[in-house]
Amino acid sequence: ALLETPLKGGRGRSLLPRLPTLNLPKNRIYSLYIEIPDRFKEECGWSPEEFHDLLADVQDVLLLARDENSEYSAEDNRKRRRRAYKYRPEERLFAFLVYLRKYPPLRSFAIYYGMGYTALWADIKWLRAKLVAHPALVSEIKWPSEQERDEQRKLAVDAGVLPAAWASAVACFDGTKDPAEKPRDHGAELADYNGNKGFGKTHMLGTDLFGKPIYLEAGLWGNHNDRGLWILSDFYNQPASYVTEQENVLMDGVFKGELHRHTTRGALIPANKAVIQAARTDAERQALKGANRQQRRLRVVIEQTIGMISQYGIIGRGKYRGDVETQGLNFLLCTQLTARTMRLRDSYPRGRHWLTSGGELEQWERELGDYLYVDPSNPDLYV
Repeated sequence: ALLETPLKGGRGRSLLPRLPTLNLPKNRIYSLYIEIPDRFKEECGWSPEEFHDLLADVQDVLLLARDENSEYSAEDNRKRRRRAYKYRPEERLFAFLVYLRKYPPLRSFAIYYGMGYTALWADIKWLRAKLVAHPALVSEIKWPSEQERDEQRKLAVDAGVLPAAWASAVACFDGTKDPAEKPRDHGAELADYNGNKGFGKTHMLGTDLFGKPIYLEAGLWGNHNDRGLWILSDFYNQPASYVTEQENVLMDGVFKGELHRHTTRGALIPANKAVIQAARTDAERQALKGANRQQRRLRVVIEQTIGMISQYGIIGRGKYRGDVETQGLNFLLCTQLTARTMRLRDSYPRGRHWLTSGGELEQWERELGDYLYVDPSNPDLYV
């Protein structure tokens, strides 16, 4: 019937019926939660104000055309960008943070998010690679200057919360390992296997005395113990970039040996059983045990920081389902994000109250109970 209709003169418009305009759907989870600040923070870990502050800093990444393999020219990407994304920058960033926080199964999250499974995974990979290298997040973890380290150390010494035995301490260090699913090709992954902790990458974190992240080497091989990893660290091999000869760091008892390659002195670690048993008198033994408890309480702040970082489910206690090689990127990004929220909220594990109260226990320390003075994973380290 259409072909039998006489042709009409005009401006070259199609004779076919015009299809209805398709309105692209908006992100349901963003529009749902943005009006409910408490639920918004529960989902992604950020208040709406903190979220939009981050969005303003990293929006340049969210406005780029996604070019995962750098296969397009700048001109091609300009043309591709004109097509616009299905979702606005704030919707994409919110979904990305929810994924990091909740770490849901990707396929079910894609259905809820209203995006194709492969497209969502491509966007997550793209945003992770870009954000982890973004100057706004890179700046959140930096080693303090000698003057900054000395000022903080003196504050703690003058307040009486940094005893003479540990008065040279300017930082705390600890290693942590991400769990991961056992690979199908077991033989190919034996080099990355640790019989005590399972498959996954290991990370070396450093914080200041208040728990602020100031150093991180993420995605290290998991077949080394903490001491083996420390020997591979930049701190150990380039000590002049981090500490003077008068400064030291707090570590647990597995970090035996020299602090770095250019010294014979060790880190500030607790006395082990052999040292305590070799004490000549019971009073000396009790003094060593008391010093161990003090050292543990000072150093436990880094474990609290690791716990705060691990609130991002993608690096939490659940096994990582993705490529083990990307675990380092995940941990680095989640540490950067945690450091940013700590700074914005001024909510480090230890605050000014620690200094002004003469060392009164924080709430989180009271909740630890006996574990404030004993390492539950290595009880023999703090005897």
